[in-house]
Amino acid sequence: MEKNVNVYLAGDVSQHWRAKVESAFRYFPNVIFLSPNQSPVAYKREALITKAPFIIADKIKIDRSDIIFAYLKKYSPSRFSGTSWELGRASMCPTKHAIVVCDLSERLARLYEFLRSEYSNTYFTSLEDGMRYLARVLCEMIGHNSHQLEGIK
Repeated sequence: MEKNVNVYLAGDVSQHWRAKVESAFRYFPNVIFLSPNQSPVAYKREALITKAPFIIADKIKIDRSDIIFAYLKKYSPSRFSGTSWELGRASMCPTKHAIVVCDLSERLARLYEFLRSEYSNTYFTSLEDGMRYLARVLCEMIGHNSHQLEGIK
């Protein structure tokens, strides 16, 4: 039985970039994308008890992920707290592979240098480069040939 690889998409809550990533990997078998945008039906009971549904759901999804793919996107205020928190949570488990994509200006990117140095295994300045690297990592993890990489743009 093949193992599923869970990829948590951390970053801006807009669906555009997440849809782009998920679409690019739609033919990858055994890859499951998790994100804070999904409605966590399975976590409903715990969320009601704690009255913090999004935090509980995000913790569970991050903890279950093998890879954290974080996107620090231009013009996104969520990078200030949400994405930093998600990467911090992921860093509690040193076996997780963290990929950080930061397309901020050089001046702004310096403010997030701690995310690069403390929490990421790899760092890119464009979403496309990060996606190509994610494809290589996934091919390695699920044991498939690199022909899967052809559709990643």
